Amino acid sequence: MSPARSSRKRYQEFVEDYKHRRLDAVAADDRAPAPAAPPGARRAYLREYLHWLRPHRVALGAVFVLALAVGPELRRLLERYARRLKAEVVWT
Repeated sequence: MSPARSSRKRYQEFVEDYKHRRLDAVAADDRAPAPAAPPGARRAYLREYLHWLRPHRVALGAVFVLALAVGPELRRLLERYARRLKAEVVWT
């Protein structure tokens, strides 16, 4: 089956498949296994992502340090307001 060119044609094909109870067969055809990535591809993707983040490393470090410094105080603050509002704060 060739891919439909418009959403209307795709819908009409869907309706036909539905009428003839072929949806499961069509879905099984679409679930073909993805081709395996070549060895080392994940490492290359990670390297590319780190190169993309490199100009922002100072800002990211500052946010991380700020989160470590403010985290315990923020937790105490939220627990205090939870008691005042009679709400439950769940920490996971």
